[in-house]
Amino acid sequence: CPNPPQKVDPHGINVRTTSKGLELLAVNHGDREAVERFRITIDSRPSLTWQGCYPLPPTIFANGVTGWRDDSILITSMFDPSHKESELAMLATQPVGGLWLGRANAGFERVEGIALAGANGVVADPERNLIVAAAWRFMNQLKFSTRYFIISRLPSSATRDMILQSLV
Repeated sequence: CPNPPQKVDPHGINVRTTSKGLELLAVNHGDREAVERFRITIDSRPSLTWQGCYPLPPTIFANGVTGWRDDSILITSMFDPSHKESELAMLATQPVGGLWLGRANAGFERVEGIALAGANGVVADPERNLIVAAAWRFMNQLKFSTRYFIISRLPSSATRDMILQSLV
């Protein structure tokens, strides 16, 4: 993305630490489909400065995002918007969404073996030992090791605090 977006319609957001400081990642459904990157400056008045973006391919409808220090990110995609029936399939609880790994200047690749119905939020620990993704249409959260095997299903009543505590 050579220029900042004209319109930001954020979905999932995440704050990560990079070599340059704090950075806000925001899934944008405004005037483009992308994950926008903003530097966070905390002075007398906090501010955001646009730093760039990860453009999304037409096969991804992103919802959640998490990121690591090496500029790679992990996003959830609820369904494939390039297929007309995909959104209806997701609403019918078919696992047409998933996780996608994005790298700066390298695009996105789907994490093989992960299929979710209504992939929603995602959070990961900084060392990449554990990933928790919400599957909205499954009405639960799934916990993955970094080898991307499901290691447990969290109950649908699990709160965000409980999920974050499991990452510590």
